[in-house]
Amino acid sequence: MTISETSLQDLVRMGKLKFAPSAQNEFEQLVRAGRRRLIDARNEALATESRFDIAYNACNVLTLAAFRWKGLRPNTAIPLFLLLPYLMVMDATAKKTLAKSYEVAHSEGLEPLDYGLAVDLIQVVMNLLSRVEGLGPVLTEADIDIWTQ
Repeated sequence: MTISETSLQDLVRMGKLKFAPSAQNEFEQLVRAGRRRLIDARNEALATESRFDIAYNACNVLTLAAFRWKGLRPNTAIPLFLLLPYLMVMDATAKKTLAKSYEVAHSEGLEPLDYGLAVDLIQVVMNLLSRVEGLGPVLTEADIDIWTQ
């Protein structure tokens, strides 16, 4: 068992995640939705705030796709992408960008948004899309049963 699997199982035990088999079409719909949002976020004609909001939403959708691929679903209102490092190896810069993006998104306009953060978040989401697209078919119930033992 890998460290990430142990950590994910701990999150299930704490009630933050629950096991719920996914369907391939659900996963593919989430990936398509994330891809469409990323395309919009990369549109430089939009305001920085709009690009950030769209990229933030794309990150959430693609993170949900990654967790659904693994047969997991959030069980609480926790922002799922903050749990992403438990599922995928991420470098320190990506983790910092996600944490700062969360702060800005939930500051009700009190935390300043700069162009660099929006661009950094878009880059993190582009990398996330590439990784999620490379996951392959969703895990089956049998795969999940083996993983949870």
